[in-house]
Amino acid sequence: MQAIAKKVEKRAVTVMMDGVPLEVPQHLLSSAVAIRSYLEMLALKKGNVLFALSVDGESIDLDVGMKERKDFQKILAMTIPMSELRQLLMGKAISQIKALQARVQSAAAFVLINNWTAIQTIINDLLPDLRAPLFIINFVAEIGPDKQEKSVPLLPLRDHMHQLSLIIEEIEHCLQQKDTWLMSDILEQKLNCWLQRLLTFLSA
Repeated sequence: MQAIAKKVEKRAVTVMMDGVPLEVPQHLLSSAVAIRSYLEMLALKKGNVLFALSVDGESIDLDVGMKERKDFQKILAMTIPMSELRQLLMGKAISQIKALQARVQSAAAFVLINNWTAIQTIINDLLPDLRAPLFIINFVAEIGPDKQEKSVPLLPLRDHMHQLSLIIEEIEHCLQQKDTWLMSDILEQKLNCWLQRLLTFLSA
């Protein structure tokens, strides 16, 4: 009996969400991943989303897959309303766009005064990041607004995505041609203008 009692005691886990202790089903208490899924489900039922999570004081990055943990004692979670999440995500997208504008302007000048190997490196680093704000904006559009909020129109958003694809095709073609002046022109006149239009679209 003592051995059984000790085993149960080792599995005792404190789980709190928004400062409130929760009674988590016993069969989930051996898996931190399972508890996270349970907390996400509870949050969604209240119209919220999981915003922060810690396991034994260690903060968990919710943007990446969570590694399984078997030996833990305390899980703390915080949630935020869906409307607040949308505002945070849109703010993040706008910040990304502004940062990309600065990078594009710098790259437009960079390509005129550097060798082609250096140019390829900076362009190849830039291209994957161009779609990052679009992914966020698309996610916000898909989850939809509250009654008090303005929705993100999907048709103009798709137009922006299509325009970016065309610009990226031009940049990739220019990389093959190794034309520095054309590359600078595309970055300054097309890509930078596209970023400004996207920013205006979000601010409308």
